[in-house]
Amino acid sequence: MPYNLKEAMLKIPYLTNIEKKFICFQILYSLNQIHLKGMFHGDIKPENILLGSKLTTFLSDLSIFKPTYIKNNDIKIFNNLFSKTGSCYLAPERFLDNEMLDGSDNNLDTKMDYFSVGAVIAEIFLGDNLFDITQIIRYKKDKYDIRKVLKKIKDDKLENLIEQMLSKSPHNRIKDNINYLNYFAKTLCPNPLSGFLIHLNSMIIYNEYYNNDLLIAFIGKHFKQIWKILFYKKDQNIIVPEITHKPNKIILNSLNKETPIYQVGIENFTLLFIRSKDESEIDIQLLEKGNNKNSNECNYIIIRYLINCLNNVKYPSSIILALELIEKFSTKIDDNTKIQLIIPYLISLFSIDNTLIKNSCYNSIINILSSINEYILNQLDLHSYTYYIFDNIKKLYYNSDLEVKITIINSLNKLIEFEEKFLYFSLLSQRKTNIISETNMNEFQSIISQSQIFFQNKMKNAENNEYGKIDIEGYENELKQFKEMLREIIDDIFQGDNEILQLVLIKKYNEILFFYGHLESNYFLNYLMILFNRNNLDLKKEILKIFPNIIMMYGDNIFFSYYLPCIERILMKKNNEELNLQLIHSMNIISKANLIQKKSQIDLFQRSFIFLFHPNYEIRKEIINFGIELIKNLPNNLIYSYLRDDIKKFNNFPFLNISVDIIKNISEKFIHRDEFILYKKFIDWEIDENNLKILPHLVDRIECDKINDKN
Repeated sequence: MPYNLKEAMLKIPYLTNIEKKFICFQILYSLNQIHLKGMFHGDIKPENILLGSKLTTFLSDLSIFKPTYIKNNDIKIFNNLFSKTGSCYLAPERFLDNEMLDGSDNNLDTKMDYFSVGAVIAEIFLGDNLFDITQIIRYKKDKYDIRKVLKKIKDDKLENLIEQMLSKSPHNRIKDNINYLNYFAKTLCPNPLSGFLIHLNSMIIYNEYYNNDLLIAFIGKHFKQIWKILFYKKDQNIIVPEITHKPNKIILNSLNKETPIYQVGIENFTLLFIRSKDESEIDIQLLEKGNNKNSNECNYIIIRYLINCLNNVKYPSSIILALELIEKFSTKIDDNTKIQLIIPYLISLFSIDNTLIKNSCYNSIINILSSINEYILNQLDLHSYTYYIFDNIKKLYYNSDLEVKITIINSLNKLIEFEEKFLYFSLLSQRKTNIISETNMNEFQSIISQSQIFFQNKMKNAENNEYGKIDIEGYENELKQFKEMLREIIDDIFQGDNEILQLVLIKKYNEILFFYGHLESNYFLNYLMILFNRNNLDLKKEILKIFPNIIMMYGDNIFFSYYLPCIERILMKKNNEELNLQLIHSMNIISKANLIQKKSQIDLFQRSFIFLFHPNYEIRKEIINFGIELIKNLPNNLIYSYLRDDIKKFNNFPFLNISVDIIKNISEKFIHRDEFILYKKFIDWEIDENNLKILPHLVDRIECDKINDKN
């Protein structure tokens, strides 16, 4: 639904600089069309400039029925016919004294329209109207200097253009036969804006069949061409990213039948694309004409097109393609725009009841957030991630099916990273002076996770900057709020019965452990032991994988209270060989890193000694590596005193110390699986009398007749 320019200027998100130029160019383009028809507008003002959702701009309400001239002091007529807000956009020569009013011809002209357009353009870039009726009368009498006000625009070329359009002398407004449209296009607009986007807009307006699905398909089909047009730089190679999703075939057939890119026939639009087998080929010479400065900004207009297409499409595949295109184009825009415009629109798509769209939308948000590196938050966005973005992600988790939940949990490390990143940006936004106090620096670093070395280094580099007083308590409260919100999701998974989600979460447990720290993550360990007791092999394996990190965080207490019971359960039962392999591998890591006391390492080796005879080569290999690390890291006399009796049972030769060769020699006496199971029962005193007849063969195979002494 179209709305007027006045409303657009007051609406959040506010118009960007390139959007303002795009609108101004279209106003001049529309006015030029009116004048070429021999007509005049007479009442150009923001309320009479309509904007479509894709920033298509229309001049409305041609005021041929309104008087050209009015009395200087007739405020009532002015308010009734031209302005209800008090703002004035009429040329000064249209205000006459009574004597002159009687002899006027009441004819409009181009010079009057250009003055009104100049006043509108000034308001667009200033954010406030330049004239009211009192000021326009004063301006006519040289009592109001607009140059001081126009300096706020901070663009000399634009200021000079507006100043000429607002000249008190009508003849000076068209001095040297200036063509404002051409001047604006060549001097103030990047070439893609005036040479491509205006024609794409015309194509949208003049072709009724061009719905949102078709526009998305058009941009997707000609992505390489559009990319080169937007980001062309002379003497530089253009690297065009690949898009994985292709337009819907049904929509492509419509495009191929109509071929609007060649049939629209507006000015030089067709010259931008050359008919050839290579769809990415463009007319480079045409691109080199005009102003290419800041042409990257034009990328924002394409993103605006795609975002507004998302609200009303027929095919889900169109939304998925549009999301990928938005993600690609967003790599060329500033972080501010990503936060304030793109992400809120993508979050609005969470309400669509389609798993594929939710997943694609969520992944696009994650990728866009990952690309934000130097964004300085303003006061409105200080808490945008915790209280808006992550809060909506949490709602998405609770309102989605399993596939979306898995996607969210798989990106848990990213969500934590973003929280730390935005906390850092919040600190930068509070900058006031040039040196930060060491006390505040240390306090803030204490709430930044150890896992985010990158941002810790940035904090250290900021020691030469002065931020003044920092609200550390505010940062801690926000971090606490985020942790509570994340903990709700973690509790929901651990306390539930969906083992797929639990498995995915355990794979991300290291990130949780380092983020919450020693004290806050302690209660998660109870969840792990509950899951370990379940009859799920994959859960057991994943828990064993993360135990080394848990022991590193908590020390020997966790080893004896949590890890050792897990080992005993595995060693005392007939288990899957994959689980045995993972168990010994985790033991090996713990031993290598010296995460537990030396005696405990030897105790682990004693408990797993039997696996030297296991028929699985990988298991024997892990045990050998375990033994080698023990021999390397521990005093030989300590190993000898603890392991002598165990090794003596399986070694026929006398030995004075325990070497790597002895361990390897024992492992070469591996046995058949059935025999291994029986032998394991024998060692564990679980063998019954009916199986005693097998023992002589078993004892002979492994050369361990000395075990009979033990029996």
